[in-house]
Amino acid sequence: MILIDFNNIKDNKYELIIRKIKKLKIKCITKKADIGITHNAKVIIGSLYNYDENNEKHKDILISINAILQCNIKQRYNYLYDKICEYLDYQFRNKNLCGFENNKCVPRKHIDRITGCCHHFKNKRFRYVIFQQASSM
Repeated sequence: MILIDFNNIKDNKYELIIRKIKKLKIKCITKKADIGITHNAKVIIGSLYNYDENNEKHKDILISINAILQCNIKQRYNYLYDKICEYLDYQFRNKNLCGFENNKCVPRKHIDRITGCCHHFKNKRFRYVIFQQASSM
């Protein structure tokens, strides 16, 4: 069992925890041992104490642990891809990174274009593609 108390972890120790969990997984694979305890069709590998779901570092360490514990490399890449897409969707939906106003991209720097960071480009397959703000889901 892995016990993680987020109150006792300093900022520079997160990477060390991830490395130790990687080593633990490798040892379990080489010795053909199971990780965790099976309970109600779920595998419990540890406990978290003082977890704050609003803290980005706490979220990141959980995502890292889940990625490490994926069965194979393909599942790990799929898991990380999904998490990265969720993160980017959240950033673009809630932070207004391109500065959309009235569904138009407003320039943030002193440039001559009226489209700001968004631009039109010619694509062989789709002709002209116009970027615009995604509507909230």
